Amino acid sequence: MDFLIVFGGEIMRLAAELAVARANVYGFLATCYLKKPSEWLTKLKKQGKFDLVGIFGTEGKNLQRQLNDCLSPCSRGKLQHLDEEFHALFSVPGDKYLTPYESCYREKKLDGSWGNNWGCNTVEVQFLYKRAGATVLDELGRLPDHFGVELAFLEYLCLGEESSIRAGDFEQAGTYQRWQRGFLNDHLLQWSEEFLSRLEQCSEEELYFAIAAVTREFLIADSSYLTAATMEN
Repeated sequence: MDFLIVFGGEIMRLAAELAVARANVYGFLATCYLKKPSEWLTKLKKQGKFDLVGIFGTEGKNLQRQLNDCLSPCSRGKLQHLDEEFHALFSVPGDKYLTPYESCYREKKLDGSWGNNWGCNTVEVQFLYKRAGATVLDELGRLPDHFGVELAFLEYLCLGEESSIRAGDFEQAGTYQRWQRGFLNDHLLQWSEEFLSRLEQCSEEELYFAIAAVTREFLIADSSYLTAATMEN
């Protein structure tokens, strides 16, 4: 009996660690789309503990290379240029602007032009945030269906799963996992490919090519993981 208790405890510990590890990845990706590079690149370098290669494989190796190039002493002015690219892609309407909102991609008009902000998908994801108690997302200062905010919501749900596991509330942990699967499949994956492809087309920076690649790979892999995990519950 003692062996079973210890064995079960070890499984729960590993499950909690996996949930928080996945939360960290979602948090990292959300930051890439919500903040200009000068705000997070320097912080990432100081931490020096984020194993991009171990997490993202080959695509992570490319991203690590880009990060090293951006932060090298010989890359003076690189961060400023990346910040300008960030604003052109995500903030300032213009030739490069990606219109990073789910409703704009999924609710296009008959002539193929972008849908309006605050469409049906915006309202739906806002409801899901409220149901899960994710009021922390309000602090991000973006519309609810911004690509980065949706990634941040998955970070929040993963942390909720981890907290529930450590509290011994496995039913609630399962609920958090089902919410993750539903949100990822019903929302993010419904428009992420088109959005990421446009990012690759519009950006002139290798850094954003690498970010798009790791985002694509991780979302697909996590969807497969969640499908298998929730089938077992």
